[in-house]
Amino acid sequence: VTAIDPWDDPSAIVDGIRFIPHDFNKVKLSSEFDVVVLCSVVEHIGVGGRFNSKDDPDGDLKAMAGVAGLLSAAGKLFLTIPVGADAVYRPWHRVYGRQRLPMLLKGFETICSRFLVKEPDGPWRVCSDAEALDSPADIRRYALGEMILRKIQSEAPHAGEERAC
Repeated sequence: VTAIDPWDDPSAIVDGIRFIPHDFNKVKLSSEFDVVVLCSVVEHIGVGGRFNSKDDPDGDLKAMAGVAGLLSAAGKLFLTIPVGADAVYRPWHRVYGRQRLPMLLKGFETICSRFLVKEPDGPWRVCSDAEALDSPADIRRYALGEMILRKIQSEAPHAGEERAC
């Protein structure tokens, strides 16, 4: 397991982690990975002012391109992101909507996905991608997208293969 973070070192609390204290978009890795997990991560990359992050309007897109380059041919990316109306809430995070989400997922095909919205004063519930993307968003409230992705190979993607997770 390799962890890259400019802020926190998880190796102090979890054994067996190779920790690289670095900005993901600047670190050079030569390994191919079978699995990459970006759970509540990519929406912070390039939004300066928190987690030692510097402003870079396309930092998240660069990170996703970097992940595509790190995945093995059969590798998978597990991704969770805030979704709803496109927005950037400095210094906190981005919310991915109809404009930014396709840019974020460029170079990947979706194996499966699930979207959730939070009921007012209630629990999360599964919803359609359209409902999640149409959800209003603010700094603390947004819908959630969960996806398992793989990088698009040189041959045509496998049509009709996407399913719910």
